[in-house]
Amino acid sequence: MTTLPVSALYGMTPPTQDEARRGLTNLQHRFEQQAAASAAKSRRAHEHARALRGLISVSGTSTDERSDLLRAQRQENERAARRKTPVPHARKARPRLFTGSIGATLAPPYNWSWTWEAGNGSPETNTASADNDNGTWSVGDWASFNDSSNASARAAVGVFFRPPTENGILQVWSNPALNYDWGDWCNLDGAGSDGWLGLYIGEYAADGGGFVAAPVDQQISLWSDSSWWSGVGAQEGSTSGYPLFAELEVDNDHFYEIWVWGGTDVYAAGWGGLFGSGAGGDLSTTVPSITWELY
Repeated sequence: MTTLPVSALYGMTPPTQDEARRGLTNLQHRFEQQAAASAAKSRRAHEHARALRGLISVSGTSTDERSDLLRAQRQENERAARRKTPVPHARKARPRLFTGSIGATLAPPYNWSWTWEAGNGSPETNTASADNDNGTWSVGDWASFNDSSNASARAAVGVFFRPPTENGILQVWSNPALNYDWGDWCNLDGAGSDGWLGLYIGEYAADGGGFVAAPVDQQISLWSDSSWWSGVGAQEGSTSGYPLFAELEVDNDHFYEIWVWGGTDVYAAGWGGLFGSGAGGDLSTTVPSITWELY
């Protein structure tokens, strides 16, 4: 039996990787602004901590105790940064069309992949990778062990969609599998770590007019902490299927790029003398399928 490819419904071939990324230019500019703000936040936190430490008297036995504590915190920070988050396993999905309204479940290989990263102050890790052939992506950020720094990373895999009808209501969902580890460690200095996941849908004019808008721009928090006194230490988590869902109005005059994406953001002061802080986060994701249904 011949299987009808889902792409046969769209009335046009999927845009190239470069064409799909053009709509992310403004998004990358926004992330660059956020990274600059994060760097400024890290500097302000470090300056504030330095001023507060000037009010604290540390000498004798307490100095030895504090040195031992910082050594232990840095060792835990470095062990966590060396740990590799494995690619999560997910049940394999089969591409299919289903009746009712009209819909399709899409499985790898997907149309596109995308990554972005930025850092200041020589972070230990600042990486992003994505593979549309197998539907996986990962991001990782760990602040410098020695100096004040911040880092941000983003990654995504995406599919192409154009309504085969004049207009309608589009529902999109996906259940990516996740593995993640993160943490922050503080000793009278600031540090923070954030990780998030979501759907991103970009709208383009089908006549070649280019990017129009991003009607869906989800960033659902997986973890978030900002500390100064002690931090939360090393944390881990995983799920075999994180539910993502979005709904929007669509029409045949436009085509849509549908991404499952996520990111990490960290900042810390590093370890030195009798005070310091560290932070990091890794997120590894497998996207077994992306489903759309048009009403």
